[in-house]
Amino acid sequence: MIQRTVNGYSIPVGVLLFLFFGWTVDAVADSGDFDWQSAEDRHWPGPEFWANRLQDWGIVDGQLQCEPQYGGNDWRTVHLLTHELNDSGSQFTIELQTEATPEGRVGILFAGGEGQLNYKQASMIQGIPGLGGGFVVDMGIEEGNVCIRDFGSDAEVRIPKPLASSALPSTLAAGSKVELKITGERIDAQTFRVKASVVEDGEVIAKTGTRLPEERLAGNIAVVSMQGSARSPHRFRRLAVHGDRIASHRERAYGPIAGVLYSVAGGDLKVGVQCMSIGKTIHVERDTKNSRRTGVRLERQQPDGTWEPVSRVVGVSEPDYYALIRVTDYDSSSPSSLRVVMVHGPEHAGAYRFDVPAEPDDGRLVVGGVSCTGDIGRKTLANKKLLEPGESFIGVWTPANQWAPFDGISEPLIEQEPDIVFFTGDQLYEWWPTPIDMTDAMPSEDYLYKWLIWHWSFQNVTSRVPCLLQTDDHDVWHPNLWGEGGRLMTEGWEKGGGYVKSAYFVNMVQRTMCGHNPDAYSPGPSDSGITNYYCTFRYGGVDFALLEDRKFKSSMPSVEAGAEPTMLGDAQLRMLSQWAADEQAAAARVIVSQTNYVTINTIGNGKLLPDRDSNGWPKPARDRAVDLFGKAGAFLFTGDQHLASVTRMNTPSSKNGVYQFCQPAGGCIWWRWFYPNENQHLGGGPKPGQPSYLGEFQDAFGNHFETYAVANPGPREAMASYKNTDISRFILTPEQRNAGIGTRYRIHQGEGFGIVRIDTKNDRMVLECWPDRNATMRHPYRQFDGWPIELKLSDLSVNN
Repeated sequence: MIQRTVNGYSIPVGVLLFLFFGWTVDAVADSGDFDWQSAEDRHWPGPEFWANRLQDWGIVDGQLQCEPQYGGNDWRTVHLLTHELNDSGSQFTIELQTEATPEGRVGILFAGGEGQLNYKQASMIQGIPGLGGGFVVDMGIEEGNVCIRDFGSDAEVRIPKPLASSALPSTLAAGSKVELKITGERIDAQTFRVKASVVEDGEVIAKTGTRLPEERLAGNIAVVSMQGSARSPHRFRRLAVHGDRIASHRERAYGPIAGVLYSVAGGDLKVGVQCMSIGKTIHVERDTKNSRRTGVRLERQQPDGTWEPVSRVVGVSEPDYYALIRVTDYDSSSPSSLRVVMVHGPEHAGAYRFDVPAEPDDGRLVVGGVSCTGDIGRKTLANKKLLEPGESFIGVWTPANQWAPFDGISEPLIEQEPDIVFFTGDQLYEWWPTPIDMTDAMPSEDYLYKWLIWHWSFQNVTSRVPCLLQTDDHDVWHPNLWGEGGRLMTEGWEKGGGYVKSAYFVNMVQRTMCGHNPDAYSPGPSDSGITNYYCTFRYGGVDFALLEDRKFKSSMPSVEAGAEPTMLGDAQLRMLSQWAADEQAAAARVIVSQTNYVTINTIGNGKLLPDRDSNGWPKPARDRAVDLFGKAGAFLFTGDQHLASVTRMNTPSSKNGVYQFCQPAGGCIWWRWFYPNENQHLGGGPKPGQPSYLGEFQDAFGNHFETYAVANPGPREAMASYKNTDISRFILTPEQRNAGIGTRYRIHQGEGFGIVRIDTKNDRMVLECWPDRNATMRHPYRQFDGWPIELKLSDLSVNN
């Protein structure tokens, strides 16, 4: 059992697990003492910690150990969640028991985020130093010293020059047990004296110190490992913190249940439970009759406050550490307070609470939409020689660059009181925040690490309302995806058609992201073994069709070879045909698809770009799909394109086409613009008084559309010079830096989320597009220009 010492008392970790949502807990000065002596071997370091990355860290034989995997040979961190440096106290002490290592360096990061990041943002600090990164004390016998470094400077160097250092004795042997101790004491209102010492067998063998600015000494504390290896892993036995500048936040403990996703449809409540990487889930005893598997059970709170099971125990699988619970004949007419309880898991595992609201039945439904949540902007060092006088780079560990946990999206989204939320793909990006091994066909641990970041980010949404997910290309480790019916790629990498990773990996991603969705129309699998999740269902009096377009889309080599172009595949088209012909159709119908069915994208000169990543191509297959959308009288809700827009598309059978709302990106990795030049407008240039992006157009593939609103990332004059693959996109002018752009505000001013308000009694649909509240320069906070847009539900059918 992992024990924690708090103010002198030894407390089981489970007692410290507080419910996370709906609570505001003030920080109190406190101490904490942590070790891993009683924990079983696993990657997850425990509820008080967040590891960067999951695959690099683990508990091995009662010690925390770092053995970096592919792409992890830099600053690896395990952040302490339950304690941090506050901004008011006068003294602190941090103690780390470790081993003298023959390779690399070990140490402590402190003041991560420097009070400018929230604790989840600061917990992402790893890899490289950068503005806002705090300070590091590290030691290594290879270089023979202990150092204090500024990890939060903008020097753009991998290993910052020491602010202070001291030599270690040459007699210190590899593997020797030592304690690294940091103390901080206020000198005056602006300054702290910080000392670092190395202790062996109770004797100080090296010490150094320096003065640090008080205003920067607030934020996260983390264990640090640099350039360890399988031959020489770095090991840590104990971490202790105390002093009046240490703030305690026990409610921040996280795990072993990381989150839930659920849906209510067709009389079923489906709950997908995501757990941490908790080690072995099958426990075999000498008497095999007593063997067991880690599992989870769903319980409902009763009016008297007690809890009763509503499901049997469901086993947790490996390597995804996921379980799917189904409750049949679920009564959705009243709300439920539920919790997931883990059995046969880590000792004192805390329950995970969430709420299921009553299904709306008053003719009104509020639909939320989020897509493309890249974790971080700049994630590598840059060359300062590229800067002109006065210029600087975006600060790496600043609010403008560290986007997860997306509070600027999740909090205002919840304030809009959605009844259901769709996350339409790219919940994660394979190369962000850390690199990938492109040859690994089953990168399960790397996926789990990045997927847990998403769960941690959107807890306050997923624990309040049904959230349905789609996978998109980056979720399955693709820059772009032309799935060709679920085949496996054989040549041409991602441009060759099919999936690059193994079918087992694709299914794992789909299971953890989409397993809780309403049951699939045709689950498959394909000949490659890849399953499907597309479906139709009704919720809150609205009909929904949740599509998979990427999986069935043709690749360019196939079309050039003469194959018939495909977009949705025969079975999915059959599903849509039946749905469109339903005589009991609801008054409002919404199709949720991964990406746009026209190509809204211009290059620097204002010409429309032939971007096949959109569903404007292949046109024959696109036309079949859009024609069905129109015949169904459906509204189209999409994401992926990183450019919010509302358009109306002609169909082959009607000029009164389908309305389409593409929601903005949550964290934009790849910018897109729509500032067409006059020659791109049908019937001449834009109408007087209107911006150039409004009007009628024909995209590069011949698809006609009319734009009603577009949220560009910046002004038109910036489009020509912006390059998605050039370091110049991270350079700030002095004027930008002085305005807080690149430190407080993001350069990209088009990120956010979408809202669709449906009112069937009054024949209304209102489209809203809101910016990220923490990133936008729109004050007071308000929607993007051009929104809200009001439509009549009766106008959605092309038959009217």
